[in-house]
Amino acid sequence: LLRSISCRSGFEDSLHSNQSSFSKEVSEMAGIIKNVCETDAESSAGMRSMQVERQDPGRNSLMGRFAKEDTRPCLVLVDEFGRGTSTLEGFSLAWAVVEALAEQPRVLALFTTHFPNFRLMPNVNCYVKALHMESRKGP
Repeated sequence: LLRSISCRSGFEDSLHSNQSSFSKEVSEMAGIIKNVCETDAESSAGMRSMQVERQDPGRNSLMGRFAKEDTRPCLVLVDEFGRGTSTLEGFSLAWAVVEALAEQPRVLALFTTHFPNFRLMPNVNCYVKALHMESRKGP
């Protein structure tokens, strides 16, 4: 099972909250990255506190004896991030997001993009695999 599922897709602005499409997608993506990083940090912090409890023989703590680090992965789905701005800026932001997600030890991510240069990402980051998909009209 998964620890969490996060998804970023769609392309629309929010006039009532005064957010452009670009602003909205960037803030949503920042929230996803923050959530994934915090979840991983909380797991690591929990493991550290558990180790401290185990080193104290005077405490009889069920938590210290039975707690285990949450090793379940987070699933992150991102569709066409970076479309709400210029091509170069969108490409740079999308690249940075993929690198940030790839650095997280327990993140599985599916990132779709229209940027053809993303096929070079596996040459730079060994945790990234590029796949190409096409659609064809039926017979």
